[in-house]
Amino acid sequence: SRINGTLSDSRQGQYWGDQCNANRPSYAGSPHAAITNKNAWNYTWENILSYNTTIAKDHNIGGSVITSWNKNQNDSSLAAASGQMVDRWSFWRLASGASQHVESDFAQTQKMSFAVRFNYSYKGKYLFTFSNRWDGVSQFSAGHKWDSFPAGAIAWRISDEPFMNVAKNWLNNLKLRVGYGITGNSGGVDAYGTTTQAYVYTGNGLTLNGQNSSFTQYTGTYGSKDLGWEKSYNWNVGLDYGILNNRVDGSIEWFKTTTKGLLFKRTLPITSGLTGWGSPLSIWQNIAETSNQGVEVTINSHNIKTKDFSWTTSLNLSHNKNKIVKLADLPEFIDGNYIRKEGCSYATIYLREYAGVDPNDGRPMYYDNKEDENGNRSRNIVYDPNDADRVELKDIYPKLTGGLMNTFNYKFIDLSFNLSFHLGGYSYDGAMYALQDDGYTAQYNKSTELRRRWKQPGDITDVPRYVYGQEYGGWWNSSRGVHSTDHLRLKSLIVGVSAPQSWLRTIGINSARIYFSGTNLLTWAAYDQYDPELNGIVSYFTPPLKTFAFGLELKF
Repeated sequence: SRINGTLSDSRQGQYWGDQCNANRPSYAGSPHAAITNKNAWNYTWENILSYNTTIAKDHNIGGSVITSWNKNQNDSSLAAASGQMVDRWSFWRLASGASQHVESDFAQTQKMSFAVRFNYSYKGKYLFTFSNRWDGVSQFSAGHKWDSFPAGAIAWRISDEPFMNVAKNWLNNLKLRVGYGITGNSGGVDAYGTTTQAYVYTGNGLTLNGQNSSFTQYTGTYGSKDLGWEKSYNWNVGLDYGILNNRVDGSIEWFKTTTKGLLFKRTLPITSGLTGWGSPLSIWQNIAETSNQGVEVTINSHNIKTKDFSWTTSLNLSHNKNKIVKLADLPEFIDGNYIRKEGCSYATIYLREYAGVDPNDGRPMYYDNKEDENGNRSRNIVYDPNDADRVELKDIYPKLTGGLMNTFNYKFIDLSFNLSFHLGGYSYDGAMYALQDDGYTAQYNKSTELRRRWKQPGDITDVPRYVYGQEYGGWWNSSRGVHSTDHLRLKSLIVGVSAPQSWLRTIGINSARIYFSGTNLLTWAAYDQYDPELNGIVSYFTPPLKTFAFGLELKF
């Protein structure tokens, strides 16, 4: 049995003087003061009961029963005032303000889980596992809070069969694995995400017969009566192997995951009439079915092993493809710069198609992509982006990812490095509106890409002319901002030198090693204006740090 928890309590006072506007709340006057109190706590209590036994030397049987209870609670309060006459009062005399403001908030979530697990193996050659979980969470709709998630797997160590004796000189291990299971996801939905959120306006409501009357306005999310678990149905077939005295080993795996009841916070159409201050509300729904399948390959090899020198290599490759199989009540919908459409990847970029730069005058061009009654799209060149329709462009997810790790040891020197790569993925530069805007917002720093801009008739480039204040530059939500994320990166490098044991015995040290390590040292990328490991909509993100470290390890 194990129980753990956390407790935090904080109090923050803030004061904005007459000349201070940065980060001042939108409702506040000047000067403004506020005191915020926050309290949060959570705990988890887990219990595990296990039993294992061996029958007649060959039959290993085991089982477990598991329970888990989790509770989270957060509450906060804010007291604020504007229009204080004396700066020295700071946030200590809120009652002296000309106008007061009060807020409070509370959220509580709970989760309860039960699980059983059964294991059986015969001579370590035939293996079987079955488990089932029952999970319940408070944030789902009534009648949908609990669900069951069974899973099972079997494995066969083929290399232990008598008929494999003919290969025992070179085949050390061969095991076939097949697994199937259902997993659940409740993430993303907040404590009261299935209830309609509303705000009551009392002092500044409607005026009836010369008197203020309170009224209620929807805000945030609209309630859902049938929101439940997102469930993934997972198949996995794998083959583990080891050959040549295990000098080469690894695995090959095929996986497929079908996710049903995908949790999604969807913006309701304005025509539904469900609005808050004229803006459409959002609603949590189990909205889609998706499919995700691929292959993973791992190869580990001990290339050279002598008395003084060794070299090992590890290679992993992964290919993955996903698509939307079915949407709840419509074949497609637009979600920002993505289109969620049956048959397409879940993250398909949906923008205007950029046609380059007119070499005569440097203006950006677009394909109009107007669709006729037969579903065919025209390819006429237009200069106004509003005359171009958006189309499906690229899937953000890479087609192939992988890594290569090499480790060398020569006497007292060790060297290791890790390379990672992505191929076939794309991203959209969401910061182009400021960094590559072609003159619309001239006050911002600009990307070095603008050095390639059109300057005179006859220039061939994909970067339009720069005109101060122009309304429509080539950045205008088009495929010009879609870039390949293909890259190769030196993810890590470690070089170490160990002192010989003969030097250390006399001073009572077991081992001593000095080393250098670095991360993200080199990157070769198809597009180098931001981190190529980012996919999707990229904005002002901090790139991964390039680090260098020197160290000394001593063991006594």
